[in-house]
Amino acid sequence: MDNILIVGGGIAGPALALALSMQEIKSTVYEAHRLPSNLGGAIHLPPSCLRCLDHLGVLDKLRPVGARIEAMEIWSSPSGTKLGEFPFGAGTETGGMRVRREDIHRVLLEAAEKTGVKVHYDKRVLGISEDGDDVVVRFADGSETRGGIVVGADGIHSMVRRAWVDPDRRAEYTKVVAAYGYVTLSQLSSGKAHFGTKGGAAMNVSLSGSLLASFCDVGKEEIYVAAVMGWPDLEKVAREVDGWKVKGEDEEGVKGEVARRFSGSKIQTVREIVEGVKEWFLFPVFSLGMGGKWWRGRVICVGDAAHAMPPQGQSVGICLDDIILLSRLLAKHQPATTSDVTNMFTRYDSLRRPHVTKAHKQAIKRWEGVKDISWLVFKIREWFIWLVLLLFAERFFQGTEYDVLKEEL
Repeated sequence: MDNILIVGGGIAGPALALALSMQEIKSTVYEAHRLPSNLGGAIHLPPSCLRCLDHLGVLDKLRPVGARIEAMEIWSSPSGTKLGEFPFGAGTETGGMRVRREDIHRVLLEAAEKTGVKVHYDKRVLGISEDGDDVVVRFADGSETRGGIVVGADGIHSMVRRAWVDPDRRAEYTKVVAAYGYVTLSQLSSGKAHFGTKGGAAMNVSLSGSLLASFCDVGKEEIYVAAVMGWPDLEKVAREVDGWKVKGEDEEGVKGEVARRFSGSKIQTVREIVEGVKEWFLFPVFSLGMGGKWWRGRVICVGDAAHAMPPQGQSVGICLDDIILLSRLLAKHQPATTSDVTNMFTRYDSLRRPHVTKAHKQAIKRWEGVKDISWLVFKIREWFIWLVLLLFAERFFQGTEYDVLKEEL
């Protein structure tokens, strides 16, 4: 099989290259940025995601730098009461984990490069075309490359999707942003968090968004903080960049916005956490509508490039499922002709789309909970959350229902 061309050097690109190398399929990665990006917060990895990382041979490299997370506690910020918790694989072999994105990216990149995968930087896609059985990818630096199959793993603002696969399908700003940063236990007056060390994480809900607090290091001394809140008037700026470290007046504005929503919390550590973040990073949240094309001809998109949805704690896992399934299908079918590729992509689509659609619908429902609401609506929602957690918590985030490695091809 010809060398597979992978556009995108974030998490998805190196992960796919690594999965392909395990199937003895050669690939090359092309990344638009000049250097690997270290933007992005600490990512939750449920048991299903850790299973994929273990399959790729990198999980043991992440254990020494990530925090084991067994539950997500849900707290009411206005009342200071714990409403319940979702289990994250407590008692399973893998459990759950929260790890900085830069660490996940680093170990995947290192592992892929050790297998001989080449990663070319400063390769921004300008156009894509097909020439017989070849796909031609043109870059902004004037160069071009050819391959039998191209995979767009270049994120929500994918140039592969926009240039070839589905040009009319654009990411939409959700009018919600995530502001994230870090604090340490030493910054808290009590020296400990309000949520359990074993569980390791808490979602603090309010009338004006939610504040996630989760350990993110193996010693559970550092807390990742993410304020998810409605911010409709940021759309113009949001479309220009994916995320940035806020400075000067912008930093004061973000601090003020987070403080306005959470500094009145009845939970003392929530107030101290909000005050303790030294540097805030701001990420506007975009998503793609359900449906749309994932492939065209010999070009296919995976991960956020194909089906970006509001964050729901399983985005990386969904992306890795895409990658592992695609690598398995490529190894099985060894497509040579365009007809072979069409049949393989059709099979991939039929296997993945039901799972992705289900996850997308769930993400949309959860995302509505971060928008500003009235006190009455919040109290009704508070009661509803308590009831759902009481009756159905064990059904959530167990990570054992679907295993892409067992999918019948």
